[in-house]
Amino acid sequence: MAEKEINKDQLQILLEDIKGKVKQVAEGHSTILSRIDNMEKNLKSEISIVNLAVNVLGKRMGTLEDQNGRIEEKVDKIDNKLEDHIKYHPGTIGQISQPVNP
Repeated sequence: MAEKEINKDQLQILLEDIKGKVKQVAEGHSTILSRIDNMEKNLKSEISIVNLAVNVLGKRMGTLEDQNGRIEEKVDKIDNKLEDHIKYHPGTIGQISQPVNP
């Protein structure tokens, strides 16, 4: 096999080509890092919005649970009154829904 010798000019051209390609890779890497940083900022912003919405919904859920508890208490009181009425006034429950004629 014949060895191919590279002269100084050819080596310099080859090195310049490699240098240009390394520069392109570095620029691409920098661009990718910049895009990742931007996406991270956007994601953090979106997460903050979601966290705020979750907190608001959590508070609203607590309010609804409180209201539901109060409604359940009122229904229980009405149920107890109805049971007492039935117990102490048997046979009159059907009369409650009938109109009274003068």
